[in-house]
Amino acid sequence: MKLLSYIHFAWKALWRKKSRVVLSTLSICIAVMSLLFFFGLRHGYTQNMSQSIQNFGAHLIAMPKGCPYEASSVILQGGILPKQLPEDTLQKIQNLPNVQYAYATLSGMIPSIQQKGELDRVIGITKGIEQMKNSWRDISITDIETFFSEEKQSNRYLILGSEKAELLRVSAGETIQMGPDHSSFIVLAVLPPSENQEDSSMFVALPIAQEWFRQEGSISSVSVTVEDISKVADTILAIESIEDVQVLTMNELLQMVLEYIEMLQWLIIGILLIAMMASFLQIVNTVTISVTDQIREIVVLKAFGATNTQMSFWIVFQSLLLGFLGVILGIALTFLFIPLYERMIPFLIPTITTGSIFLLSAIDIVFTIGITLLMTVTACIHPLFIMMNQSPSTAFARKPL
Repeated sequence: MKLLSYIHFAWKALWRKKSRVVLSTLSICIAVMSLLFFFGLRHGYTQNMSQSIQNFGAHLIAMPKGCPYEASSVILQGGILPKQLPEDTLQKIQNLPNVQYAYATLSGMIPSIQQKGELDRVIGITKGIEQMKNSWRDISITDIETFFSEEKQSNRYLILGSEKAELLRVSAGETIQMGPDHSSFIVLAVLPPSENQEDSSMFVALPIAQEWFRQEGSISSVSVTVEDISKVADTILAIESIEDVQVLTMNELLQMVLEYIEMLQWLIIGILLIAMMASFLQIVNTVTISVTDQIREIVVLKAFGATNTQMSFWIVFQSLLLGFLGVILGIALTFLFIPLYERMIPFLIPTITTGSIFLLSAIDIVFTIGITLLMTVTACIHPLFIMMNQSPSTAFARKPL
């Protein structure tokens, strides 16, 4: 029997019960989408988080002693820790040997004036950030001096991330209202896109953030670059000798993120296994009922010389057709829904990047197709057992379904 004949008869046999075929195809489609979502999220999220941390612009982060996971969350997401550092910690760190540059931050959220019901991510910063962050190096020295000026000014200034400026539809030189007292601020500069949380942030001088968050004389963390990376261990010891200060390196921060991703991965695998099992049982049910409905035809064909091998191929092709339909539909819908995934993910899991966090490779797609088709073939074991153990007498004695 030719291959096309197998496919033709298998399709005709399946299509007798259209509702079963549709339900089985949808269940396989959901399993395929779940697999592709898992692979895309794992690869994209890991890669983007790693790149964002490596481009953080600092070798070390000094912060209050406490839970490192909570502290790293504040660094990556913004927020106020219950415990802060004294503002003079920055000066103490700057005076240490091997410290090249350092700046302090105080970050948090305030109600947005421009977008009702939304929150603005505000970061108070000190001078030194322009030496450590590439995105700040295009701002002129004059503007930097104006931004960090400690003299009483008639005008107040802020710097916007690219995404925030686009959302508020403002550009450098324009004025917007900010803060609890609805003060007027001149947008001094708009930072170039960096594909991290900086893009959606508002930057103000540290004293302004301290006033808004009622954290006068306090800072959240100090970002540090060192002159000689080979002496970083000594620098860490020197910083941690300051009272109530602990240090996180970028490698430690990355390791914490990867541990979080691993925990998240096992949660997704659990959900994925449920989807795969439901799809597997649906295929078994569909093919079993299809074989049972056609059992009389099967025994007649066997009586006229059809072998168990030929009939087995016929049943396997029915299952593979379901698998191919589900795979094609699943892959198409996955790529169709990628923009929706990108919008949903930041609401479900923490992320410090505003770029794409869904990355699929050809290997992921091939593996998904392979494991799905293997599942559909495995689902044929029970129907094949039924077919091989049927005799003409029992088949014709059975009442039609």
